[in-house]
Amino acid sequence: TRPDIVGEELADDLAKLQDKLPAFQTSEAKRIIKKELGEKYYHDIIELSEPIAAASIAQVHRGTLISGRKVIFKVQRPGLQTFFKLDLEVMQQVAKLLQKNKSFSKGRDWIEMAKECKRVLLMELDFRIEAEYAARFRQQFLEDPYIKVPGVIWELSTSKILCLDYLPGIKINDQEAIR
Repeated sequence: TRPDIVGEELADDLAKLQDKLPAFQTSEAKRIIKKELGEKYYHDIIELSEPIAAASIAQVHRGTLISGRKVIFKVQRPGLQTFFKLDLEVMQQVAKLLQKNKSFSKGRDWIEMAKECKRVLLMELDFRIEAEYAARFRQQFLEDPYIKVPGVIWELSTSKILCLDYLPGIKINDQEAIR
């Protein structure tokens, strides 16, 4: 999504992966939530909307808890870890081939770059890490009345589900809505 690096056209195409992919079924999202949370916490959810956004790693649903609290659930795509691990293994193999080629490897350590990509991408699959960052970010702005950051609902968040307070908002690149 960096036009200065990949060009305007490719950046526009890649931006579509952020929230405009085909969604998976809401029934599948409910199944994942139930499996992740167990019966005890699953029954705290009285409403789950159709997806409001779908991206390459997860999709987002609005929800209402039995307490009346409005939330969103970010639900990881089913089977994603299997695909990621396969893709990362292919990337490791390609890195080894590139490293063997002197013209490609000059001044570059493709194998270490692939290892670092693997480390970072696998962290992306653990929503508990994202929850920790979100909570820290929120903490930074608690005293600022002009900045609202949703709270993490820890008991409804796992490595595959992130539950946050619902806050309406506008995407940063939606200039018309911002005006």
